[in-house]
Amino acid sequence: MDWHVIIDNWPLLSKGVWVTVEIFVYTLVLGTALGIPLGVLRNSKIAAVRLPVFGIIEVFRGLPVPITLFFVFFAAPYVLHIDIPSKIAAVSGLTLWCMSEIAEVVRGALQSIPKGQTEAGKAHALTYFQILVWILLPQAFRRMLPPLIGIYNRLAKSTTLAALIGVRDLITAGQIVIERTMASLEIYLFIIAVFFILCYPFSIASFYLEKKLSR
Repeated sequence: MDWHVIIDNWPLLSKGVWVTVEIFVYTLVLGTALGIPLGVLRNSKIAAVRLPVFGIIEVFRGLPVPITLFFVFFAAPYVLHIDIPSKIAAVSGLTLWCMSEIAEVVRGALQSIPKGQTEAGKAHALTYFQILVWILLPQAFRRMLPPLIGIYNRLAKSTTLAALIGVRDLITAGQIVIERTMASLEIYLFIIAVFFILCYPFSIASFYLEKKLSR
């Protein structure tokens, strides 16, 4: 195997790595920032709030991620009459998936808290917002952390789908180098190594968290 192909094409490959990491980080932050409040609203007792949120979550949880990416990249510009760059479309589509998955985790974690905790807060004259911030969410966070890490792990792997809509990420950069050099084995091993480095810490963290929380 000729590993010089990696060095010779490093500018293109490193740019692909950077784009992949960017998509992952942006999606992680946006998906978390949107998913947590959606999960809270999913537990609302007001049907006018709860039902639309339920619909949003179920739609994007139920759709395959490539379909969501295709919709954002191809259909949304047609409907909105705007151009959406492929990288922004990838972040948007993955964010919708990540947001819906995190919202469902938050909903489940909040519903798992005994109702006595809420009643105790009301007995101390706390508002629902205070009960949520000071009592429910801190307890729910401990329960939602392992599945959240699992979602982040799947998100890191799902960034590979950005290549489907023309993003110049690591997968696309690797394909370009392979077409130039025919060094498919070296390039695919490099891609595997990058995604292993990106994903493996989440697998380890999830394992140790589940082990610690099960004690």
